Amino acid sequence: MNEAEATAPPQKDALPFLPLIAATPVIFAILTIPYLNSVFPLANFLRFFSVPVTMIELIVVLLAALRGVDILAPLRSEKLWVKLALATVCVVAIGTAIAAVNDPLSAYLRTFAWGVHLLFGLSVAGITRKFWSGRENEVWPWLMAGLLAYLGTLIAFVVSLGGATDYNWMWFGLGVINVRQLGFYSAAGFSIAIGLAILAEERRTRWIWTGAAAAMIALSFWSGTRSSVLSSIAALALAFVVIPQLRSHKTWTLGVTSLVSGALMSLVQKPNDPHYGLARIFSSLTETQGAEVASGRIEIWFSTFATTMKQPFFGYGESQFKYMEPSVAGVFNHPHNMILQFLFQWGLLGGGAFLVLTALLFWRLIGAARENPNSILPSLLIVTNMLAMAQIEGTMYHPYPVMIAVFALAFGLAASRQRDCHN
Repeated sequence: MNEAEATAPPQKDALPFLPLIAATPVIFAILTIPYLNSVFPLANFLRFFSVPVTMIELIVVLLAALRGVDILAPLRSEKLWVKLALATVCVVAIGTAIAAVNDPLSAYLRTFAWGVHLLFGLSVAGITRKFWSGRENEVWPWLMAGLLAYLGTLIAFVVSLGGATDYNWMWFGLGVINVRQLGFYSAAGFSIAIGLAILAEERRTRWIWTGAAAAMIALSFWSGTRSSVLSSIAALALAFVVIPQLRSHKTWTLGVTSLVSGALMSLVQKPNDPHYGLARIFSSLTETQGAEVASGRIEIWFSTFATTMKQPFFGYGESQFKYMEPSVAGVFNHPHNMILQFLFQWGLLGGGAFLVLTALLFWRLIGAARENPNSILPSLLIVTNMLAMAQIEGTMYHPYPVMIAVFALAFGLAASRQRDCHN
């Protein structure tokens, strides 16, 4: 790429994609704000199935096709076994959804959402190659702006509540159902901001992004969501280990500063609810009994594995978990572990193929980040964060964290390939 290309303004054809993707958290929050429940009967439906997220992904796919993006190009260059593995996932997912008898509507809608995720990822890869080549560093500030706007919307909503004691704080609203799902947005925003802070050359810019990272992780501390705090630390640790350029005091100084600052920021306001705040996180991590520390997850995991082995090859289908797994008594929609989730719903064939493909792409992303962390570091942090959180949460059950992880993965891999082509 020559100097004129590198300094040229963004192509107009590329602009609709970034604002739309960046605005997803705010659009989702506004369309599912709890005040709408009494006047908009579909608000809970939109929230449970994350319909706005899936629709935005679908719009991006359609726009990409209209702008001449070759959506299937990444698949054509893959090895035969990768194509066969993906075909296995698709066949098993569709087949088990059709066969689902306990909740066929959820099976259909969430299987459709997985298909949209796949097309969205392929579209992002194509968009990156066609429009964002050499302009990768413009992408992350857009997404960060959207997540900060979501945080601002949330703050405004909490202020409007005025500390109400009759509000159901556990079932929060604004793009989430359970308050713990706020960790999805917090972890994504923290990953982008701390990645940009580490990569920043100017001292002022570095600390601005560190402040943004602190603000996003403060959301996790404020909401009492320990999983996103732990996964954010794990993401930083992995990046520190696998990327030699990051092994410096600067990386940990910025990381520790953002985490400590975020914890302190979360103390500014605390809802009148025992499930919130630093105290809740601290008490949950210092319980003496393993089952209590894991909030009952270990018992569910063992039982889920046993149930999966009763129907091991094809599984039970998407969104059938709460009906078929006796240990959750119809309460939980997923086992709070992505490995068990996919093995349960798609069996050893479909679920196993999905997990192998996920591991392959993650390994490629690590390799790309090692070779050139610039612009790819935020991708690695996001994907690592979401995958780490998915080991103890339903991160891969809800469309928004899947969307941001798919975006980061597709963007990071496509950006690294483009860089290789230009070198």
